[in-house]
Amino acid sequence: MQAFLFLVRLAGLLSLTSRVLVTSVLQEGLPESAVQALLRPSHISERLVGLQVRGSDFTLGNTPFLILSGTIHYFRVPRDYWKDSLLKLKACGFNTVTTHVPWNLHEPRRGQFHYSGNLDLMAFISLAAEVDLWVILCVGPYIGSDLDLGGLPSWLLKDSHMKLRTTYKGFTTAVNHYFDDLIPRIRGFQFHEEGSIIAVQMENEYGSYNLDKGYMPYIKNALLSRGIKTMLLTADTGQGLLKGHTPTVFATLHMKGIRKDTYERLSSVQGPGPVMMMVYTARSLDGWGTSRNTLDLHMLMHEAREMLQLRFSLNFYMFHGGTNFGFMGGAAFRGHRLPMVTSYGKYQWAPCVCLQLPRLCGLRRGLCQQRRWELSSVHPPRSLCKNLSFHWRMIAFQCCVGFRHPAVNQPQVSTLQVGTQCCLSSQCETHLPTSHGPTHGPVCGDAALSPPSLPSRLDARTAVLCVCISVPPVARLIDYGALLTEDGDYTPEYLVFQKLFHPDAEVPSFRQRDCKPKDTYAPLAAGHFISLWDTLIHQDDQPVRSMGPLSMEQLSVNQGNGQSTGYILYETIITEGGVLNSDGHVKDRGQVFLDDKYIGVLDDTHQRLILHNDHHKEFLTLRILVENQGRLASGTSMNQERKGLTGNIYLNSSPLRKFKIYSLEMQNKFIQRKLPNIWKPSFLHAEGPAFFLALLRVGSQPKDTFMSLRGWTKGVVFINGQNLGRYWNLGPQETLYLPGPWLKPGLNEIIVFEEFKSALLIYFSNVSRLGY
Repeated sequence: MQAFLFLVRLAGLLSLTSRVLVTSVLQEGLPESAVQALLRPSHISERLVGLQVRGSDFTLGNTPFLILSGTIHYFRVPRDYWKDSLLKLKACGFNTVTTHVPWNLHEPRRGQFHYSGNLDLMAFISLAAEVDLWVILCVGPYIGSDLDLGGLPSWLLKDSHMKLRTTYKGFTTAVNHYFDDLIPRIRGFQFHEEGSIIAVQMENEYGSYNLDKGYMPYIKNALLSRGIKTMLLTADTGQGLLKGHTPTVFATLHMKGIRKDTYERLSSVQGPGPVMMMVYTARSLDGWGTSRNTLDLHMLMHEAREMLQLRFSLNFYMFHGGTNFGFMGGAAFRGHRLPMVTSYGKYQWAPCVCLQLPRLCGLRRGLCQQRRWELSSVHPPRSLCKNLSFHWRMIAFQCCVGFRHPAVNQPQVSTLQVGTQCCLSSQCETHLPTSHGPTHGPVCGDAALSPPSLPSRLDARTAVLCVCISVPPVARLIDYGALLTEDGDYTPEYLVFQKLFHPDAEVPSFRQRDCKPKDTYAPLAAGHFISLWDTLIHQDDQPVRSMGPLSMEQLSVNQGNGQSTGYILYETIITEGGVLNSDGHVKDRGQVFLDDKYIGVLDDTHQRLILHNDHHKEFLTLRILVENQGRLASGTSMNQERKGLTGNIYLNSSPLRKFKIYSLEMQNKFIQRKLPNIWKPSFLHAEGPAFFLALLRVGSQPKDTFMSLRGWTKGVVFINGQNLGRYWNLGPQETLYLPGPWLKPGLNEIIVFEEFKSALLIYFSNVSRLGY
């Protein structure tokens, strides 16, 4: 019996023991002549036999094949950059791209299908074939992927009896219509049709949902009957493996919930065979108001190396994370609702900043004589850390201490403990390391440095403590295992994994000139504004009148499909003040206004507000502006994920009645309306809810940039009518990625919908600031 230890994330460090399965792989191995991971579409001329299982191996075209895949979501990456990301995937040593198909984006309204622009799935598949990559297509209908409702369209919830991901007739009817449109579009791209699709994943982690035993066989038959002939896959966590498995469908694993008996169970349901780690991921999603999840690169490398030694096929989720443009991001439940941030990507490296702390701010003099420094010995002023929004405990990932030796007045550098190495210049303003290796010292720019030992004695008055930060500081963070940054640039991890997967490849140099050009545009002033209340009479649709509140999904807008995303405004007349009680029916976050005066917020944790009487007015206008912060992306509670006011709102224990309801979906059509006569100078008004207008002038070659709304509070940004995404000063994300292709030479219109208070100025940077 062969045993091995395997580190896993999300559930902590777990031990994985493989018995029969891994033993057979190690004993048999692969023939030396096998193409393995180097097998690409251009290498196979005959397409008679697709992906199969033979013994302990995959074979493709009767040739042993190891799948090395990375996930790129075409809908999260600007179309102009698809090819760039795919070429980088190939250059890193991967042979396959995995992508998911979001039903809610392709069929936003029942019977209306969109496959153009950034949703041109067929163009993405064709491009993958052009750059010589295989494709694994995850068609759902549920795909998860941290999307709103896991990629299911919200109009399904218009049916009050809907049972998602079951054989409930209302759901299967919708799935059948969707597959009737989707499958014929992709059928010709399958392996046996000279295409690049070698496998199709059905559903996603159904073993964790498991509400209907007949559902997965139904999905299997729905795909086979429509002409899917490539290998079908399921993907489940360790706990959900048995419940999610479907006979004659190859079972793959998601890297969470795996225990030592997982592989024994896997072998029991499909016999000895290859192992496919379908979701090899570094961490869980980031939510507004939380610190970013982190992982050490060395742990990630250790696991990847072990999987390759054991002939595991694997898929990196994500290779390129991209962006949750618009309102596509969903939410999770971690004891409380956690709406997802706009970025789905990785850090951009940024300059170091030097913090000069007199007398090292509490550094004990005795430690100055030691060569080993303890992180807990250094305590910067609380006010300094607060100003930088910096948690000192995070320094363990990336920090260093610099000294000016009293004798030679030269900078000396040493790392704190082991950690990730760092670099300093004499001014402490150099860039972060460009690459690392276990045998390398820190690298500053192009010059490698070996950190010297600390002097035996140090004059604390001349010491300077330097921490590699970017304001906010940068730690060694990996987002979902992403090997590219949010905007698609290389990361140091990319180079390390390229060496692991493709050791003979020519490694591209990690220099600034090899990254896509960025621009730091001059700060802008939002010179004009329109109050939200002033836009209501200009809405395309008349407000819906209802005796009681209606949820977004129940509205008669969008040709009867209801409202999917954005905001919804409820307006009614009251004659007295008192206690306003939401009774938990505000989904997800509602601002309350009385005669346009802001009163407070209602949400899951704040369900009561006091409304004061105005003795000078007989009637008062009560408005509740509710934001949909994203539906849950997983879990059985998805069936209850209706948004807006989902039940009665009470004033002094009596339910409110006679509502006017405004749908504020803020789709492109809404935000592109021209309202030239009602814009007002913004110096007269900086309070929300309001739309603020700024004009950005760009040269003949627009470049990527990162937008910062420093000083603003919470809202959404639109550029030339396209929804860039949400911002919130709650953090951790501080910048929004603005792709160059979204800009045009000349004037570009930026509209910011601010819920509370604006700062009027909009800043731009050539580096991202996603938190810490």
